[in-house]
Amino acid sequence: MKETEVTKYQVGGDTMYIREGNVIHVVVVGYQSHEFALKVKEKCSELANQIEGMHHYLIDLNKCGKNDAAARKVWKELSRDVRTNKVATFGMNPVSRVIANFVIGTYEGKNIRFFKHEKDALKWLKEEDKD
Repeated sequence: MKETEVTKYQVGGDTMYIREGNVIHVVVVGYQSHEFALKVKEKCSELANQIEGMHHYLIDLNKCGKNDAAARKVWKELSRDVRTNKVATFGMNPVSRVIANFVIGTYEGKNIRFFKHEKDALKWLKEEDKD
């Protein structure tokens, strides 16, 4: 994909698009129901299919609201996809921290982390894997 070709999807208030470095950037806004999460997952999968090889997720939770338990399971499914290398979530609001803690706390993988700031999340995504 050329850098000038940007596929951008909007599902409700959520936006997702591909950034440099095979990063799928997702901006999460408001309440996330199970049905809504499935629609977001579908669009993220479409973006992932445009990337050769592995990809990362950069998830902006600054405007995120409550997530259904079933929606959180959908987020874990995306992070467990064989093509997903790392998932960096970030946000400063208390809701984003609670959501991230729920997802990360029940996830056994090492490829997901929470950061307060986007720049720190991007830095981690760009680091070479040491395992």
